Amino acid sequence: MKENKEKEVALFAMEKFEQLDSFVADQTVTAGGTNVEVQVKFKKPRKLTLEYGDYTSPLEQFEQELTGGPELCAADLKGAKLIYDGKNTWIHLPGDDLALLKRGKWIQSPFGDLEVFGQLAFLKDLIGDYLLKYAGEGDVNGREVHRLGLKPKRNRRSLFLKEEVFDFDHAQLALSKEHGLPLKITYYPGERGALLAGGPPGSSIIAEYENFQLNELERKVFNFDPSKVGKVFRENRLDPEEFAEEFPLSVDFDALNEEGFRRAGERLSVMEKEDGDKSYCRISFVKRGEGGLPQSLQLMAGNYLSKEMGRHRTQLAEKGSDAHLEEAVGWILDRGASLEDRLPQELRQKIVELGWEKEGNFYFLLGQGMDKTDLRQLAEEALFN
Repeated sequence: MKENKEKEVALFAMEKFEQLDSFVADQTVTAGGTNVEVQVKFKKPRKLTLEYGDYTSPLEQFEQELTGGPELCAADLKGAKLIYDGKNTWIHLPGDDLALLKRGKWIQSPFGDLEVFGQLAFLKDLIGDYLLKYAGEGDVNGREVHRLGLKPKRNRRSLFLKEEVFDFDHAQLALSKEHGLPLKITYYPGERGALLAGGPPGSSIIAEYENFQLNELERKVFNFDPSKVGKVFRENRLDPEEFAEEFPLSVDFDALNEEGFRRAGERLSVMEKEDGDKSYCRISFVKRGEGGLPQSLQLMAGNYLSKEMGRHRTQLAEKGSDAHLEEAVGWILDRGASLEDRLPQELRQKIVELGWEKEGNFYFLLGQGMDKTDLRQLAEEALFN
């Protein structure tokens, strides 16, 4: 009888999701001290907008001190709007009169690879994809629900031209008796995801939905008009030859290759201002260092200070020491050493950053597994030419 109830509830949710064309809802996601509030608009098959309200992430300050990230921080995203039209993503930061167009789907999440914002597509095949356990009836905010536990039958599966990853260990659903959609989802993401969420292994991430409006959205909701925004940057992906011709700053890839560093990715991503000659980029390199230990480089450079580059500049100026680099004004900071007492032994590593400004151009070179001397030498060989 219980097995039949599990199947009955799952089939109801699957049927309602199949019938769903679009929805609007208020979503709150919490984990440890992290809290994100968004209004979600979703239209099949992939269109999504997020309008951010409150956004707090206590781990973010530590991440900024350690590596300078993330690209956009909680303060940037409060009041921001993200529009994914199924192909590309607009990020509108009205407080900065700034809009960014990113290729593909770009959603910055404090929970790493676990997609939690407006993501209900897992409902399409609950019976096929998950082991199910009915946990009885209940209510969420006064609304009657069926409670259903689920665990992925496999961690990943191969689909045509892609591989799908089930990026949580198990979850508990509170499915509305009225419309079959989740009013509450409790994810248990496993050790890595729990750490990203700010909690110990076994910690949960809770997503709650309220104020569902079903099947009322038009496609124009997912269009964005940048004409009324003062600063508009669009992502352009270039091969190294195009990069050398179009980007205003010089980077000697051959010099880095000779030191064993290889680019992560075939093409280079550059953000270009659509009505001027301003641009900036972020490029990652990796190599296998001594004893097989990995080393990595992250270069951010441009003749415009992005939001992230601005934070790097502030931290280097406030906490770094002066670094003489030919005629450039520069700073150097041992990020790893400054946070050593706050990291467990197994996570301690050399993380050094060198930043400088020259003739209106900005450079930030972050090296992991490297010391100050090695990083300075790489900068001189690959960037001062």
